[in-house]
Amino acid sequence: MSDLGLSPIRGCTPAPQPSDQQSPAQVAPPAEPVPLSAPGERSSIPDIELTPSTLMHDMKRDVVGVVMEVKPRWVFLRPVGGGLEWQALPEDLEPVDRAAELSARVAEVNRRSRERL
Repeated sequence: MSDLGLSPIRGCTPAPQPSDQQSPAQVAPPAEPVPLSAPGERSSIPDIELTPSTLMHDMKRDVVGVVMEVKPRWVFLRPVGGGLEWQALPEDLEPVDRAAELSARVAEVNRRSRERL
């Protein structure tokens, strides 16, 4: 603070400065799939991997979304190009095949190009 010619406020401590190098212990591990049923309990939901950034088709809304967060009963999704998040039941979701993924991404690019006109 003295570099700027400012004096510290009495009773306040300066905020810690970010270090230039982060140690490996500070980096978050990759997200693990969340089990959709309790241990020992059979689920009627097919075994699908629900991890953040996975594309899923919400069959109830008939829209493809990106998984943002997974809770035991809910999955939070966001549209491919960004937008308002919504929640869906895991049993309403199905994995997206390559054709549907490409279609969703092309639709988003087309939407963006129309906004610029």
